[in-house]
Parts: sequence; C-alpha cells; structure tokens
Amino acid sequence: MRLIRFSRWFNFSGREDNSKTNEAIFLCQKGGNLGLLGKYKEALECFNKAISLKSDIPIAWVGKGASLEELGNYEEALHSLDTAIKLNPHIAEAWYYKGVIYGKLGNDRKGLDALSKAIKLRPNFVEVWVNKGSALANLHRFKDAIEAIDTAIKLNPNLPEAWYIKGIILEGYLQWLGALCPFNKTLEISREIDECHKKAEHLGGSSRNT
Repeated sequence: MRLIRFSRWFNFSGREDNSKTNEAIFLCQKGGNLGLLGKYKEALECFNKAISLKSDIPIAWVGKGASLEELGNYEEALHSLDTAIKLNPHIAEAWYYKGVIYGKLGNDRKGLDALSKAIKLRPNFVEVWVNKGSALANLHRFKDAIEAIDTAIKLNPNLPEAWYIKGIILEGYLQWLGALCPFNKTLEISREIDECHKKAEHLGGSSRNT
C-alpha cells in the first residue's frame, strides 16, 4: 500500500541561474502534480524530459522511480531510485519507494532495510512507519510491527490507513498466537481489532466527505 502524497516533496524555493535547471525543476513540479492526479504516464514523461535536460537532479530520478512503481515497472523503478541515491543518499523518499517496491516484490527483508534508512533520514515520515509495520508483520515480528504502526498513529492519528493496517497486523498477531495465548488476551486483541476497524471506517468516511 502506497500512502505518500505524490507531489508534496516537489517543492523548490528560489530559482537557479541555469535555464536548463529551471526548466527541469518546473518539469519535476509538473510531474509531481500529474502524479497526484493519478496521471502516472504523463508524470513519467515529465520526469524523463527533466532528466534529459539535467540528469544530475536527484528528485527527477525519484519522481521517475515513483511513476514507474505506480505503473508496475518495478525493476526499472529500482534502477531510477538507485540513481537518485547515488546522486544524493539523503533523500528519504528514494529509500521509501525502494521499501514499497521490495514489499510488492515479496522481499520484506530488503524492504524493511530501505524503510529503516528512510526513517533515519526523516523520523516523522508517517507513511514509512505504516509500511514498516506492514513489512515487520509479514516477517512475523508482530510486536515490532505494532510499535511501528503506533508510532505512525502518534504522528498522525487521523490517517485511516494506519488504523486499517493496525487492524490487519493485530489479526495476524492473533492468529499467530493461537492456542498459546490465554483467552482473556485473545479477547482483548479482538476488541482492539474492532476498534481499529471502526476508527479506520470513521476516518475514511470523513476524508471522503471533505
């Protein structure tokens, strides 16, 4: 599940003296806005044009990788994100998207490593914590997964996806515990699952009505 708002990090302050750089930055901003509208093919065209003008702008490669991820071209997306990281290893979004892609490819260990690097770069990156929780749950590290998702909820308690994922994680935890878990504990977890689902539905409905 990819949660990040596609274009929120395509914000540049000021302008460069180089006209090619300015045009490339403009194309990145345009690509980000198109991505936010779900127009990923058009966004990809913008990022490719930006790269053809100025191939050393890391965020253009991140945008290309994000677009390719949305279009299901995971291998090429990883290549673009690796290019961005070579240019600037401190862009949290590049590591975030790598984590998302590895998760989709079923490689949760690599995904977890990439997401952890994104968190080191930006500890308040709520979407990373959500995806980290999901990756940890897939690895049956349920207590760590719950801690990660609770961190996401502390950062943004009004994110319906966080509550939804927490419910799924708790369901997995409940199944994993099975007969080893005392009845009272399973009942407690079941009630918490219900609360998470209700919270997700409430917040999801509220967001659709705004």
